[in-house]
Amino acid sequence: MIGEIKLKYFTKFMSGVGFPEELQGKEVGDFPFMKVSDINGPERIVKSSNNYVDVATVKKNGWKPIEPNSIVMAKIGAALTKNHRKILSEATLVDNNMLAVTPSGGVDAGFFYWVWRFIDLTKYQNISSVPSVNMDELRNAKVMLPPLEIQKKLATYLDQKTAAIDAAIEKKRRLLGLIDQKRISIIDSTIRAGVGVKVKIKHVAFINPNGKRDFTGIDVASFIPMEAVGESGQLVLQERPLDSVSSGYTYVEENDVVLAKITPCFENGKAAVVRGLRNKFAFGTTEFIVMRPGTRVEPDYLYYVVYSKNFRENGTNEMRGSAGQKRVTENYVANYEFNLPTIQNQKNVIKLLRKSLLDIDNVRDKIQDSVSQLEEYRASLISNIIAGRQSDVG
Repeated sequence: MIGEIKLKYFTKFMSGVGFPEELQGKEVGDFPFMKVSDINGPERIVKSSNNYVDVATVKKNGWKPIEPNSIVMAKIGAALTKNHRKILSEATLVDNNMLAVTPSGGVDAGFFYWVWRFIDLTKYQNISSVPSVNMDELRNAKVMLPPLEIQKKLATYLDQKTAAIDAAIEKKRRLLGLIDQKRISIIDSTIRAGVGVKVKIKHVAFINPNGKRDFTGIDVASFIPMEAVGESGQLVLQERPLDSVSSGYTYVEENDVVLAKITPCFENGKAAVVRGLRNKFAFGTTEFIVMRPGTRVEPDYLYYVVYSKNFRENGTNEMRGSAGQKRVTENYVANYEFNLPTIQNQKNVIKLLRKSLLDIDNVRDKIQDSVSQLEEYRASLISNIIAGRQSDVG
């Protein structure tokens, strides 16, 4: 192994460009125009986009497409923390929330990919309410760069090992999908069978209520980014300094129901009853619709309503916005109709569903834990190889 080398000495960095909203939404064209939402998913190579532009538009705006085989990633916002990396299959435009890199010489392309899988962009982010990469720090970050033949050997080893891990993860995720379908079916049939008066959500809950409490003497607040909300009602709270989140985020209170409004989070069922908040309030992503239950509806019952298959399928058809950035509207949520039982019957339904879902959720948690363990092992393997802590690769 040779010593550590700064990224800027073997990496070409390329920034994205602004993508005017009026140009978004075209499904055919000469060049894909990728946004951060296009680089989700397990595939290493990205072969399609939700937006395309033609040659004339590219020339008019003076854009320069990113070359094929470049690696793209998010550099701004919450997506930065996901550390997704994708390889472009063709010349592509990327928006200005993204960064593209390509080896500048003397580096095996396969090894270069694993270097960037190893790099954690959160270690190079600016301290602000909206995370963003500090490019000077990133360019000067150091990594081990072995001779070319060893690079190729290490890249092949990682390709083979991670492929086996990925296959095991995918198998477990398919099982999780079947479990989720069963869970949704139980909730949906129970809610649809409810006997009561027909109401709209806006009749029993305040939608995106205005107003905040007095924060005098409070320095720290609970914080709810999108990734803190699970797809089965889970909620993992974070804490942030109050002055870093008190503006530019969504205000919520204890027992509110939060609902992800952006694709694919909405379709995937990201929603939760908010409980356990420090000082009974929190701030969260602006991609939430907040419902504050009134006296006629239990928070958990309202959660089951918006988690139900019927609510989500109808909402998906009512989403607005460009491809990859579609959102369910506040109007759809407010005017969604459902049968509202009495408070006592709602409590009975909640108790019944908790009992019915207990075994399913326990099995799901165990499978999810095994997925997390495999993901941690994969990350550890990549880290050990690229950092030079493991050189014996057979």
